[in-house]
Amino acid sequence: MNLFLKKWNLFSTCSWVVQRAMLHNSQAPSDHLFLRISRAGHPNTPMNYILDQWVQEGGHVRHSELQFFIKQLRSHRRFNHALQVLEWMGDERKHHLTSGDIAVRLDLIAKVHGLGPSEKYFNSLSDSVKDFKVYGALLNCYAQHNSVEKAEATMEKLKEYACKHTISLVSSYNALLKLYVRVSEFEKFDNLMREMLSKDMYDSVSLNTRLDAYAAIKDIDGLESLLLRMEADSKATIDWITYSIAAKAYIQAGQHEKAYAMLRKSEDLIEPKRRRAAYESLLTMYGSMGKKDDVYRIWDMCKRLNRPCNTNYICMLTALARLNDVDGAERIFEEWEFGNTCFDIRIPNVMMSAYCKNGLVEKAEAFVDRLSKSCNEIRR
Repeated sequence: MNLFLKKWNLFSTCSWVVQRAMLHNSQAPSDHLFLRISRAGHPNTPMNYILDQWVQEGGHVRHSELQFFIKQLRSHRRFNHALQVLEWMGDERKHHLTSGDIAVRLDLIAKVHGLGPSEKYFNSLSDSVKDFKVYGALLNCYAQHNSVEKAEATMEKLKEYACKHTISLVSSYNALLKLYVRVSEFEKFDNLMREMLSKDMYDSVSLNTRLDAYAAIKDIDGLESLLLRMEADSKATIDWITYSIAAKAYIQAGQHEKAYAMLRKSEDLIEPKRRRAAYESLLTMYGSMGKKDDVYRIWDMCKRLNRPCNTNYICMLTALARLNDVDGAERIFEEWEFGNTCFDIRIPNVMMSAYCKNGLVEKAEAFVDRLSKSCNEIRR
């Protein structure tokens, strides 16, 4: 077993080097820059290497293109890569960063390096660029890291700013609401919710967060009562997330029939642009409920998109591992392996977990040997 673990750790360590070699070999002049970036799925692959090589080959990069790349990387939770592209854009290429760029950079620093470095970056900024977007991003950083007092102090500054300008504070209020739920400050949550309702300053996100609060304290009666009011409230936009929150609460309460009904309602409300995220959520919850047929049904829907991405495969494989469907997981892994998707070490990791969970040590060892052999062939 120790030898097997050493093999796996060695493969995991060197896999990014292999991917870098694959990227280098595939970078013909006709390649699109974003294709190169999207293929670099391993978190240790440096973005500046890809971007510098593109420029050295005579390629041009526009500010708007880089913003698009960053948006796409964030949507796939590749926060470190998104931050590297943004740093390259501002520090190496000396692009003028908009307040929106600065706000995104604050958020990414907090996600990748933590709150301290994010505050340090904020303090390095001149007062002239610290507008509503930047303070809003700072509030989100504090909320992400459960820093209640600093988030509340930043909210007061945002209120002062909003008094001088016609700007909605709903998204900032929502960030505080979510923070209060995470840290179980339900009295503060109720006070803030009442303030928002009295000012008619709420939206579907606010109400969904209130559902989350009921779920957090396992108040199913309160959740059901609010859900009925939301369905009758013309201002409350019921979306797939609403019923997904209710389903999760029912799963945690062991009420699987009600959870299943909520998930089927959720499916009917999925907007085209939100399908990937919705399908990932459905795969996870159907898997946790042991609904194998529904897991495969949602996967078929997922495959009808342009092409399943790595996070889709991770959710599907995780669901199958939870269902102890090792044969199915192997088929899905082969689809990913030969589907011209970028390498992502998390996907082999899920397969390894499935083998180990089911005590299939011989299969796990053969799996590592096969992957290592493939890597060696690529490196040659």
